[in-house]
Amino acid sequence: MSGSRVDGSSNLKVLALLPLPDLNTRTDDQTRGATCVYDGVPLAPTAAVNLGERMSPLNGSTSLMRWFPRACPGCVQKAATAAVREHAGNCEQCVDDASRCDTRIRLEQLAREGRR
Repeated sequence: MSGSRVDGSSNLKVLALLPLPDLNTRTDDQTRGATCVYDGVPLAPTAAVNLGERMSPLNGSTSLMRWFPRACPGCVQKAATAAVREHAGNCEQCVDDASRCDTRIRLEQLAREGRR
């Protein structure tokens, strides 16, 4: 993120707030990060946004599958915009004073820029 760049671990925490499609509806290329997890478009290494390693159940199993979603910047912007709306409705700090909520600030920045 430009301006006030955040460290990698903080960035992954914000990216982890983005809603992801159900693992069961994704292709192998989407689960390994070769194509966008949202729209399936092939990703160029320099443009892909790494959404961090995830663990999710597959096909109703109780054991978790490790997967590595990545996305294109445009889809990250859309997902971040949705996450801002979801977060704002559930965050006491946002109700009191949204300008003091670090999570909302980072999500809004991600929504504007669409990349890490």
